[in-house]
Amino acid sequence: MSKELRGTGAIRAMRSEIGQLAIVAIVLAVGASVTATGIVDLLTSRQTPSVFVGLGIVALGLAAMAWRLAPPISDTVQLNGVILLDEDKKIARIDRYEFSEDIRRYLSALKAENKALGRQWESHPLQDIKFDDGNFSINATPSGLLAVESVEYFFLDKLSTHLTDYFNKSYNFNDRKIYTLARNSLPISLFQNRFVDLFSRPMEDRETFESHGASKHGRVVYALGKDGAIFDAFELTLPKGGAISRLSHGCIRIETDRFILTAKCSLANKNTHIPFEFRSLYAIPNDDSLHHEEFHISVNVKFKILAFLSGTGWQYYRWLDSFVDSLREAVDFSLFLKRIGWEQALTSEKLQEKRGMGQSKRRATQPAATHTSFESHLGDERPNSNK
Repeated sequence: MSKELRGTGAIRAMRSEIGQLAIVAIVLAVGASVTATGIVDLLTSRQTPSVFVGLGIVALGLAAMAWRLAPPISDTVQLNGVILLDEDKKIARIDRYEFSEDIRRYLSALKAENKALGRQWESHPLQDIKFDDGNFSINATPSGLLAVESVEYFFLDKLSTHLTDYFNKSYNFNDRKIYTLARNSLPISLFQNRFVDLFSRPMEDRETFESHGASKHGRVVYALGKDGAIFDAFELTLPKGGAISRLSHGCIRIETDRFILTAKCSLANKNTHIPFEFRSLYAIPNDDSLHHEEFHISVNVKFKILAFLSGTGWQYYRWLDSFVDSLREAVDFSLFLKRIGWEQALTSEKLQEKRGMGQSKRRATQPAATHTSFESHLGDERPNSNK
């Protein structure tokens, strides 16, 4: 039963489950009775049809129970992330909101090394919306394609980091059952994402990193260059037999022996509520005119049938649950607002503002004599400049 059901919804769900289990129990009881009768007939008159009928009914009941109790073979998580933009399409800072801060960092790094792509970002809207003879259409723009690729790279970057941390945190993993994909072993389709292609390119091939030179402490896996340029030795550690591919623009597929994960990144309708005061109180710059753009990440996981028959080796796949949870934590804007205590902070700000207005009114209504005495007192406290 879903943990989110409450009240009358929970009662209705429970009644439905009890009804289904009762039907299965009746089917099993009938099957067992027919089977028992068939066994008696087999022993006395050697007639066997009723035995097979009974066993068939029992098998049907067991199959129904297995279907009822089995976990869902496929599940989808829908996530929406937002960024705030000013009139020049500069992304505002939202401290501690991982999704927006990473997208801002990626685009800044891309523009630092590729001026042409920077101009594409700045000179086009994210979506080209047209109304023609009553028909409504949304067309991709160069800027919108870049934005979706930045979200796709965000997903890949988070997956890469999570897998590395997961497989490095324990010594119980057999190295022969995992393997790591580096730039030279990634599928070519992945480099159609311009962020993957640029950020993972060797530093010696990039002018902005010429001054870095070779590291004295081993291989460099991450570095920052001039104007925020990024080098990231992108790697992906997967269970043996796992593979990654890019099915289309913004669509990533991870296939393992136990499941298939498909992530689709796209621009989304602006359904997420951004509190009005958030722009002026929290975002940097504090600007009421900031507008938001929204992105959608759909993560579908489909388990393979044979996975339910395997009782061992699941430690190589348990990263899936923790990864989806961490992705939700990084992307979901409403969770971010809860994490920073936005409602409590806004209430405190409003109370201070109201208290300040009340104090101003009280000072304005004080008698003039009191005001003069206060000024005289300040004057007595001032050092004498003539001494």
